[in-house]
Amino acid sequence: MGTDAAMVGVWDPGVDRDHQPDDYLAFLESEADAGRLLFINTGSDGSCPACIYVDEQPDPEDLALYTSPGRAFLIESVSGWLIAGGVEDFGSRKPVTTSETMRSK
Repeated sequence: MGTDAAMVGVWDPGVDRDHQPDDYLAFLESEADAGRLLFINTGSDGSCPACIYVDEQPDPEDLALYTSPGRAFLIESVSGWLIAGGVEDFGSRKPVTTSETMRSK
């Protein structure tokens, strides 16, 4: 995944969110609280490898590499599709870091 906004995320690309509010971080946090977005502040622009598990558990040795924030993350997918990429594409009709080929069912 890559980002030019120092944040990556996972969301339902089939939901129309064509708006960019003045306080974009507050918007992202409210969408995350509502279960419509999982986002991670990477601290800088760039790209990073990612493994996304859907309806399966990662290997224990993989889980041992990461610390848990102590909660489960569930994402609502009305369309049945998810996409992962730079959060700058969340809420945009003109994606920069994601494409149709990055969607997953």
